[in-house]
Amino acid sequence: MEVTEILKEQMAIFTHLSQLLERENSLLAKQERKPQDLKLLIEEKNEVAHQLVAVEDKRVLVMGDMTIAEFAQAGDPSLINLVSDYQKIVAKVAELTKTNEILIELGVEFYRDVLNTISESAKEKVNTYGQGGQMNATNVQGSPLFNKKV
Repeated sequence: MEVTEILKEQMAIFTHLSQLLERENSLLAKQERKPQDLKLLIEEKNEVAHQLVAVEDKRVLVMGDMTIAEFAQAGDPSLINLVSDYQKIVAKVAELTKTNEILIELGVEFYRDVLNTISESAKEKVNTYGQGGQMNATNVQGSPLFNKKV
């Protein structure tokens, strides 16, 4: 397989990965989302990652340890435009990946805060009305969760 074909195949895979990352970004930014949507998207991203590894192995067989830019400069100047496009799509994938990681981390942090609030609230004892209608701290326990700010 020729280097140009391998690079075009890699670019097609990176383009597909970029589209998946944009969909993931949209799902992560939504207030309401279905967990199975993210699960399916992650499975698809894993498939794309396996494809990318296979094509990268082909590229290494043909080009050795040289980067694409080095290969273009050393021997094939017709690859320079392809290298530029390749670098752009790789940069876009890197940027989308970083953005999605930040969104995921923010989501995890939010849920940790909510769980900590619930946990702390459950530990507190409050006075509530007992069965006889009198304030009683020993018979009935409640949680002041609804008095907390999240």
